[in-house]
Amino acid sequence: MEAPEGGATAGGAEQQVEPSAAAAAAAPSMEDWPVGDDFLLRESVEAGAALGAVARGILPFTRPYTRDQITERWRALLYDPAVARPAARRMAQYMIDADPRVAPLPTGPDFKRAYLARKKAAAAAA
Repeated sequence: MEAPEGGATAGGAEQQVEPSAAAAAAAPSMEDWPVGDDFLLRESVEAGAALGAVARGILPFTRPYTRDQITERWRALLYDPAVARPAARRMAQYMIDADPRVAPLPTGPDFKRAYLARKKAAAAAA
């Protein structure tokens, strides 16, 4: 006898439901973020930037990310071994190959001007 749609059997016991393809696709993967974006995220948070500030666009990511995407990626980089270990290897190789420079935004009265210039440059590049 088939189980009703609610996931319960005729006897009232709950039936285990396999994870859907959509749920599997929502899990963070290596292809979600370019290695340069992972590097920028790691460097900025290690330097003390809040994830909310990162989500507001203070970093020149290759594409815009939502606060939820940034938070999910940061947690995956910290706690998900399927993401963290390969990402760490990719970032180490990226630092050797690309020799990236992370320039912090200035503080004080020049902050707004620098922030707007970066946003304008990112929009022009996209």
